[in-house]
Amino acid sequence: MKRLFLLGVVAMGAMIDARGFTVRVCPENHFTDQEAAWWTERADRTIVLSNAVTAAQGAQLDGVWLPPGRTATLPPPVPAGRALRTERLSASRAAVTNGGFQATLRVDLADVREDERLWAVPGGVELYVRKAGRFAYDRGMGNYLPFSRADGACPVLEAKLPGPAARIGIPLAAVPRDLGEEEVRLNYDGTHWQLSLAGLFDEEFPWYAAAWPEEPVATTFSPRVRAAAFRLGAAADLVQADYGPSAARPVTRPIQYWTPNDHNAWVGDVVCGFDRGRFHVFYLYDRRHHKSRAGRGAHYFAHLSTTNLTEWFEHPALALTAPWESHGTGTPFRWEGKFHLAYGLHTVRTVPWAQTTGPAMAAWRAAHGGAEGIFRMADLAPAVPQGGTYASSADGLRFEKSGVLFTAAQNPTVYNRPDGSLGLADYVRLWRSDRFGGWTVADDTKHARGDCPSVFSWRGHSYVIQGFFMMDHSASGKPGTWEAWEESGDDLYEGLAVPMVAPWHGDRRILAGWINHVHGWGGWLCLRELVAEPDGRLGTKWLPEAPPPGDVRTFEVAAGATFAHTFVSEQGARLELRVDAAERRAQFSDCGADGVAPRRETLREILMRLPAKERTINAVNRQEVPHRGGNFAIGKVRGLDRDYTVRVAVWYDAKSDATLFDAEIAGRRTLVCRRPGKYAYAEPPDLARDPNRPQLRYTPRFGWVNDPNGLTWQNGEWRFFYQHNPTGTQWGNMHWGYAVSTDLVHWEERKPVLAPDAMGMMFSGSGVVDRENTAGFGKDAHVLLYTAAGEKGKPFTQCLAFSRDGRRYEKYAGNPVIPQLSPGNRDPKVFWHAPTRAWVMALYGEENGRHVVWILTSPDLKTWTKRSTVTGGETAKKDRWLYECPDLEELKIEGEDGTAWVLWGADNAYAVGTFDGAVFRPEAARLAGVVAAREGGMPYYAAQTYANAPDGRAVWVAWYRLPKRPCMDFTHAFSLPQELSLRRTPEGLRLVRRPARELAALRDGAAVPFALFDGELAEIDVVCAVASDGRLALDLRGVPLVYDAAKGTLTVAGRTFDWPLDRGRLAFKAFLDRVGLEIFSADGLRVAAVPEAWPKPPCRSLAVTARTGVTEASFRATRLRSIWTPCAVKPSAPVVFDDFERADWGAWTVTGTAFGKGPVTNTLPRQARVGGFRGRSFITSYHGGDGATGTLTSAAFTVTKPYVNFLIGGGRAPGRAELQLLVDGKVVRAQTGWNEPADGPGIGETLHPASFDVRAFRGRTARLRVVDTAREGWGHINVDAITFDEAPPAPPVPAHTRTFVAAKPYVLFPMWNCGPGSLRRRLTVFADGAPIRVMDVLLPEKDPDWWAWMDVSAYKGQALTFQMDVTGLSYDPLATIEAADRPREAANLYDEPNRPQLKFSPRQGWLNDPNGLVYRDGKWLLFYQHNPFSVWWGNLHWGYAESTDLVHWTDHGAELVPEPPHRDIISGSGVVDRENTAGFGKDAHVILVKYGPGLCAWTAPDGRHYAYWPGNPLSRTVPGADPKVIWYAKGKKWICLTHGVEDRTYTVYICSSPNLRDWMLESKFYGDHVSKGRQQYLHECPGLEELRIRGEKGTAWILWGANAVSAIGSFDGKVFTPVEERIPTYQRQPGAKGWPWYAAQAFQNGPDGRVVLMPWLTLNMVALDRRSAFNQALGIPQELDLVRTAEGLRLARRPVREMDALRAGPAVPLADFAGELAEVNVSCRPGPDARIEWDMRGVPFAWDARTEMLTMGAHGKVAAESVKWPLVNGTLAFRLYVDRVGFEAFSPDGLLAAPFRSAFPDRAKRRITVKTTGPVADASFTATPLRSIWSAAHRAR
Repeated sequence: MKRLFLLGVVAMGAMIDARGFTVRVCPENHFTDQEAAWWTERADRTIVLSNAVTAAQGAQLDGVWLPPGRTATLPPPVPAGRALRTERLSASRAAVTNGGFQATLRVDLADVREDERLWAVPGGVELYVRKAGRFAYDRGMGNYLPFSRADGACPVLEAKLPGPAARIGIPLAAVPRDLGEEEVRLNYDGTHWQLSLAGLFDEEFPWYAAAWPEEPVATTFSPRVRAAAFRLGAAADLVQADYGPSAARPVTRPIQYWTPNDHNAWVGDVVCGFDRGRFHVFYLYDRRHHKSRAGRGAHYFAHLSTTNLTEWFEHPALALTAPWESHGTGTPFRWEGKFHLAYGLHTVRTVPWAQTTGPAMAAWRAAHGGAEGIFRMADLAPAVPQGGTYASSADGLRFEKSGVLFTAAQNPTVYNRPDGSLGLADYVRLWRSDRFGGWTVADDTKHARGDCPSVFSWRGHSYVIQGFFMMDHSASGKPGTWEAWEESGDDLYEGLAVPMVAPWHGDRRILAGWINHVHGWGGWLCLRELVAEPDGRLGTKWLPEAPPPGDVRTFEVAAGATFAHTFVSEQGARLELRVDAAERRAQFSDCGADGVAPRRETLREILMRLPAKERTINAVNRQEVPHRGGNFAIGKVRGLDRDYTVRVAVWYDAKSDATLFDAEIAGRRTLVCRRPGKYAYAEPPDLARDPNRPQLRYTPRFGWVNDPNGLTWQNGEWRFFYQHNPTGTQWGNMHWGYAVSTDLVHWEERKPVLAPDAMGMMFSGSGVVDRENTAGFGKDAHVLLYTAAGEKGKPFTQCLAFSRDGRRYEKYAGNPVIPQLSPGNRDPKVFWHAPTRAWVMALYGEENGRHVVWILTSPDLKTWTKRSTVTGGETAKKDRWLYECPDLEELKIEGEDGTAWVLWGADNAYAVGTFDGAVFRPEAARLAGVVAAREGGMPYYAAQTYANAPDGRAVWVAWYRLPKRPCMDFTHAFSLPQELSLRRTPEGLRLVRRPARELAALRDGAAVPFALFDGELAEIDVVCAVASDGRLALDLRGVPLVYDAAKGTLTVAGRTFDWPLDRGRLAFKAFLDRVGLEIFSADGLRVAAVPEAWPKPPCRSLAVTARTGVTEASFRATRLRSIWTPCAVKPSAPVVFDDFERADWGAWTVTGTAFGKGPVTNTLPRQARVGGFRGRSFITSYHGGDGATGTLTSAAFTVTKPYVNFLIGGGRAPGRAELQLLVDGKVVRAQTGWNEPADGPGIGETLHPASFDVRAFRGRTARLRVVDTAREGWGHINVDAITFDEAPPAPPVPAHTRTFVAAKPYVLFPMWNCGPGSLRRRLTVFADGAPIRVMDVLLPEKDPDWWAWMDVSAYKGQALTFQMDVTGLSYDPLATIEAADRPREAANLYDEPNRPQLKFSPRQGWLNDPNGLVYRDGKWLLFYQHNPFSVWWGNLHWGYAESTDLVHWTDHGAELVPEPPHRDIISGSGVVDRENTAGFGKDAHVILVKYGPGLCAWTAPDGRHYAYWPGNPLSRTVPGADPKVIWYAKGKKWICLTHGVEDRTYTVYICSSPNLRDWMLESKFYGDHVSKGRQQYLHECPGLEELRIRGEKGTAWILWGANAVSAIGSFDGKVFTPVEERIPTYQRQPGAKGWPWYAAQAFQNGPDGRVVLMPWLTLNMVALDRRSAFNQALGIPQELDLVRTAEGLRLARRPVREMDALRAGPAVPLADFAGELAEVNVSCRPGPDARIEWDMRGVPFAWDARTEMLTMGAHGKVAAESVKWPLVNGTLAFRLYVDRVGFEAFSPDGLLAAPFRSAFPDRAKRRITVKTTGPVADASFTATPLRSIWSAAHRAR
């Protein structure tokens, strides 16, 4: 009996109608006795649910079994957060196994992130969600991987079925919408399982009965399940349920490459037929790539049809109805008024053959002489059916199974024969029958040789396509006439699996097959139309009615030419399609690492390689074969001997994450393959960005090149031809490539003009302009003369081609014009000889064992006469004098009116002589044309001069042989064009070469000294006098060049050239390219080529690295533009996507808090200075600091331009803080920030140009997303100015410079304290060309806020050069720089209104962390982080001050100066090395900083001036930053503390060393997690000190970070062991941002064991005075010790005793005080309600007994600040230092201390008053006047 089990939630007391009875569902399932009896009474009519389960609180689930036929909808969902209650199912195993069941659940599938079981029946079925992709099952089944979400996760809804490893599932990302509460259905009908979600399905076909528990079991639900219903008895087929009465459902996607809708459903073997005007396609419906039934395979036939090939319909499938059933390939056919589908039963996949009908059918066949019988399946029971069967249909749409077996073949082919009978093709032979049964042999001579045969006839020919590749043909179809075409190469093997042919209207034939999937069996449907050749051979073309989808392009190819195109994946993999007309073959081939696509095999080549007995399907399948999408070729392609077309479709299938490539060639053949991933056409390369491509020399976009050919100037064009293989990067298949130029610099590549033909490949030759039409091709015809290089014994002959327009070239019909004169004769060089009015040819050949050049003449270019011979080297001795590629040219003699003739061969050696039109007479021979390297090799080869060059110039170009590198799309290049002449020297006439004058057009600015050069391409000029033993070394962007005068050699990149001085001088010009270098001596007599010179891309500088005996030197360079940058074409304007010049986010979607409410206009609080943004606003994710996270996503847009350009800065955190480009929801491009780049202005906050190359995504929909999930330091990103453009951001323009001699000791810089970030510019200062300082500054045009200064006295007499990029500025900032005799400082220096008078502040510029504090020789030495060129952080130097009393300081300004390219010296420490452990001297003061390569030292040998130790680094092994070094006396070793981050936790590293050089990591100590943000416990600037315990003899150790939150414990020289951690050491306003005292450091080596601390007091003086020349200060020096309290040891801070020296008089009552600076002392015993208020010169202060809070009140623009200040033994006591800026308070015992950094008293007010409310006893309120720490001597400086 079928029953419905309803699972749901109903309110307490709700009523459910069940079988006519009203059933009360009781709250909490607590049944009364009467109710329990009622359930028992009705047990015969319902299945009782157990009530022995404890119920959850709230609404509960109950349910009943309903009788057959009743339907039920899902009940209302359970309230959110509550789960359905556990129940017991007592459906029997028999009921489920025999009748199946259906379950419907409403499940919340929103935001699935973790694995979770949704519903389970123990021993039955489980339904759950999980993340796929982690297990071999997912990969092997190929179910889910292409369906990941944007974050890479692949959540799936999955059911684990009873039985061996069976699962079905649906990836949630396959649903094309956001998921919420969804209806999920699970159906089992005894034959297969089905799961559905949102219109998607999966199914599985077990071969076993479903497991199910015998007894009632508890079924459990996840809270995601909101309602559920269960019904015994299966539902209708879920996949096939919605065809409707018409049995037809329209196909909504293109039929070409079609697959079923579901995520893991594919097209398997295809059979097709044409019946009554309808074309039918039946295909095996594949799930999991033949891996259903746990890999055994289970398929059924699905059905498509069309009446016009454009509109297609799906029809009901021939479903599986038995557990053993699985269909195999067959054929449709018409017989006796019905349309039938023959198919196989592949039963042996699940049932042993002995249990099938196979043995009985075999016995019958043996008894009847091998004939095939026909059997009813029922008659052979209980044997399981195995073999060929059929289904029948009256309307061609609905089919019924026949229950008949008619053959033992598993893949039977039944077809209608011409004589009206039926034919059967199986694995053995061809059969026939007149009555569908009783088969008899029709053709014994035709043995079936393959799987799944397709038999058809067309235009009098008969064909059998057998399985994947075998093809038989018969011109008559009669026995004995069959031939195997695949062995002759006439196959149809073009990439489809199991193709089948059926007719169509108008005698057309359609071929249908499938393209194999990248993950396994099954794939995409593919349709072709057959093409018949007159001899019966077949081809294919695209079906016009069903063109391929995707990116379809058409390529027109010249007759006989080879076509090649490359496709590139998003990961950079490359696939090539090549059509070789000469070999009549085409192939798809993956490119190797070298960019070359190897030649692949055709099917015939594969078969011929295999032994005859192994030419089987399985053997061929083990090769790289088309139907598996491998690298393969097809042969005997027709139609390539005339102009032909190649059509290509590239289609990406997101369902499989694979790309299909489909090519139709000449309308006669097709081939298809597929690759995993997303591919696109390789667009023409951006030659300017190719890292391996020369930028000053011509190269083709693709392919091999060698000899220049046919060089001609005509009609304002320089026509350049060359030996070229357009289809590969190796020699062969030689064409004549072609390019033209109007300026000899910028080139336009055109199609090759000469292609190989029957006479051979196109070898070298020349070109002429036939001005007088001597050849009859027309006046001014351009005539090319070339060698046709015969192959395989054919001769080498000389031929003509011509053009009347310089575009279209025709080969002369009368070719050849010169027969072979000797084997290998070649390379005709032709010119017009005016005196004899004849054409002259220099032709290479061999004669009498020697290379020769024959001189031939002709009146018409067609008839030639040999006139003379010039003899070269002996061939046997490999003497290459005059070997190949001759050229004969008349050249001018410099300084004379005469000329002479020059003859050379390919190796550039030349002879000078005379020529009379017939005979060349050499006067000097075998002269070196190019300086050869001692190591051998000749980079220049086969040079040729231009014919008809203007102004009688001789312009020469050579083949420039480059070394091959991986991923180069081309091989070799051509030299720079050079102008030739002759010069008379003492040795005779010699060849002179100079760079062609047109190269000057590439200059990008004026020549500059090497030190100022910043660029990639350079014209380098070197002139100097060199002593006889002199030596010069240059670094040319990483390419070493060394000149050794003693040896007379020039060595470049490992090549050595003989290069003597010219009268004691070295002078040359060199052209430095991205690849290669060419050097020309100043006199033009020497030229050297160095193709091995590959500059290092990051390096953009030139330098003189060594010079000995070199004087009168000039080293200058001119920046050059690339020849691939058009000079006359203006690029289109960029499209501004978003400039963020607004207050909100507009169309962007924001999440989290990091990005705030909109773009910002300035640096955020506590963020380092941001620069480089464009306009007023930019994006930053620093809202809330580095710990904040969020995303910012743009609206969708279409990619229309090749580049997305933008500005970006901030943290370097790939994947966590970056700008991303998303296409199809996946991140395809990303760019993070810089942190602190070595090559950009400012620190990492500065925005720099960056770009995404998006050419591969043109036409696609994309989004931009700014992501910040980083929480540690630098965990943020800055973005601005997003544009779409035709090119990436231009490289930096040449920097502007200014130079003057350092005649005065100081250079002054005007400073501007505020302004747009984009005005902050990099300034580099050079002294005699060497960089001495790099800084980022704001130099105003006028009215500066203050003047910074730099001491240049050490460079007196040297040339000072200042360099800055001034792009976008309307004035010259360098013009404002001045030389001076002294600094220009404020007249009221040290007495400025905003200058602290009790605390140290810098003379000018910025100050932060105190560094390197030591006491030495009676002086307190103070260093501090210092920017002398701005009042903001950056350009970090170490400032230096000293004091004898800790109070009065002498500031020496910047002492430690970063050396370029460094811009910053970050925090560190100093020690006094009393015992000379480091070897710097006894009592040496050593400063230690993490700088450049490691831990580095500065020392002061003179005791005053500190210098960078030349032996740095001291150590490369010390981890972390901010080193704090102390001497550990007990262990006699140095201890170094540094800070870093490990596992996203702030970490203090503790290292030890005996000598400051050899360091060992001893231990680590951990602070806060970085998620808490910066400035937390143990974030940066660590300190470790041993402190005395007041009143005791003992000591303890204290460890702190920059915010002074500390740990107290013990230290043994290796490990710090805390007793207590996270102890605040001063009072701070609760919840305040920032730490007023920060990065404090203690003086080392203090006298009497004193520990004196100096904190940075974070003041903002610029807030008080916008034009202030300084910013920030240090706190009052504090003496430290420890005090034992009830809570434990606590740090005590007290002002140093030296502060008493500032007292200017005795303490007086407050009422009597009048002054500016004061020490206020407070002591009283307040009552419980007391309140005390002070007016500290306009700054209100108050203490309240109820809160024990000491509060500085708001004043001016300053907000109030409050700190906890409790009574001590009932007494309120503190000392407060009243300063001009900032107050500091200390309790008498030092346990309480607090800075009030925002206390800004009114200078006009001189009084301090007090007011008390409530009882205050023993009150003492006094003030002591103080003197300023800045004496008159300071102010006089």
